[in-house]
Amino acid sequence: MSEQLTQKRPLVSIGVPTYNRPDMLDRTLERVCAQTWQELEIIVSDNASTDPRSAEVIEKWVQRDPRVRAHRQPSNQGPLPNFYFVLQQANAEWFMWAADDDYLAPWFVERCMQVLLSDERNVLCTAETQYVHNDGSPMSALPQGEAYRKPSGLDRLGRMTYLLRHNFDNLIYGLFRKDALIHDGQILWNVTSSLSNNEIPPLLLAAMRGEIIVLPEAGIYKTAAPSVWAQAEWEERGGVIPATSRIRNMASLRATWRYHDAVIQGITHALGQLNLPEGERKQLASIARKRILKHFVWMVVRYKPPKPRLSTDDQGQAC
Repeated sequence: MSEQLTQKRPLVSIGVPTYNRPDMLDRTLERVCAQTWQELEIIVSDNASTDPRSAEVIEKWVQRDPRVRAHRQPSNQGPLPNFYFVLQQANAEWFMWAADDDYLAPWFVERCMQVLLSDERNVLCTAETQYVHNDGSPMSALPQGEAYRKPSGLDRLGRMTYLLRHNFDNLIYGLFRKDALIHDGQILWNVTSSLSNNEIPPLLLAAMRGEIIVLPEAGIYKTAAPSVWAQAEWEERGGVIPATSRIRNMASLRATWRYHDAVIQGITHALGQLNLPEGERKQLASIARKRILKHFVWMVVRYKPPKPRLSTDDQGQAC
């Protein structure tokens, strides 16, 4: 363990936005409070849940663990404002979101902090996600973070390009150096939420600021319907799209296009907020547009070319 870690350990803020999931929230808070890294502040924000049991669960954990602080929104703010709220309340230099339907391995914060403190260039660390059924039984493992096993060694433009090529949605639930999420006093989701709720804008900012590392062990456990896992598997491995994700009529085709178009607009708008040379901004916007349009076509034709597995030498290198 590094000399930094043998000294007084820094505080980590964990934000838990929640809405109407009392049973899962109870499990989430139990696992968060049981982290081997005990120097935590745990910020729960209830987005005006209508289920009274949510308030009961939150009050139980406030009473049980003094590290838990609770807030209740006066009305439902929508998911992104609630995510931003817990970040605003965070006092630590290190921050992560914990979804109220996920739970963490007990070592998650400890192992991620070891990575982040070992090199100031590392700004985001997470672990693989294990999808589980409602009863807790595991689904097949997906190596979503394989491309991030070690630092990329790329420059700013290279890291942002790499993120666009290797993004996966669970990256957003990693442990961040908090200043890698903040630009001009706000999170990029704040300026793109009217266009898209997609997670790529804040992750692009993190990639702009430094390296992203994913531990190979499963450290996040995500309760998901089989259809959600099937979609994630298709995104990772390619092949024929699962039946539950298929476009079946003109209405779903239009909705799918609107979503992909909104993601393109959101990323383009986010890039416009960053202090990047115009040439880099245009290049990244073009890469994002091409990749998202390609994804839309794959959904229309119901087939995605199988994704080649990365060799050890390829992991963390430019495509």
